[in-house]
Amino acid sequence: MLISDRQARLDDYDQEGKLNFNKNPIYRWENFNVQQRFEIKRVKNISGDYLSNDEIKWIVRKVKEDLGVWQIKKIEDKDWLVHDFAQINRNEIGTLIHDQQKFNEAEWAEINGSLEKVNNIKQNAKLERGLVVFNQETNEYYEKDDWFIHNQLERKFDDKTKCLIYVSNAMIRAKDLSVGEQKAVGYNSQFIQKAQTLQENSRSQGSKGVLGNSYVWGSFTIISLIGLAFTR
Repeated sequence: MLISDRQARLDDYDQEGKLNFNKNPIYRWENFNVQQRFEIKRVKNISGDYLSNDEIKWIVRKVKEDLGVWQIKKIEDKDWLVHDFAQINRNEIGTLIHDQQKFNEAEWAEINGSLEKVNNIKQNAKLERGLVVFNQETNEYYEKDDWFIHNQLERKFDDKTKCLIYVSNAMIRAKDLSVGEQKAVGYNSQFIQKAQTLQENSRSQGSKGVLGNSYVWGSFTIISLIGLAFTR
């Protein structure tokens, strides 16, 4: 239950964002995620799109942290930011769906750019691990990094170094993605490294090991990686 009192001070909240005020729990609004905010507004019959002037900035942060559950949809000839949980109705405005006009130009461009990047990777690229890549423009080597590479890339190798040549519009290092972007495309570097170590240990012991031999780690597809990420 959400209970507020004008005499409660922010300093009175504990680390979980709650306070016993006259034996009634009080919670910070910013501690709830978008689904919880929707449910609270629905149960408490709270009207109005937003409860504070900073909620749009909060939404921008939350979208970037969890890009996989948001998308931009055209509704009645207007662009809306829509959560996967949304049923598309007016009661969800301000929590699960957001009008583009509520965001400034920079905020909307940031959200749209991240969503487009994630969708492009998921639809058109595959993950390849431990590649050595050479950037001919900067003479820089990228050693043993994980890369998302466009499926249609015609690969070329440098004559001297024999390394794969970097192509800016068709290759992106996994570690250059934000944490939210990595999560949305199913990439978890620590999980992959741990799995690789388990597999290598099992091979050295002459057994199939925990993961068996079902996956070829050097040519992991996005679908395979996402499947593993959600079943750990």
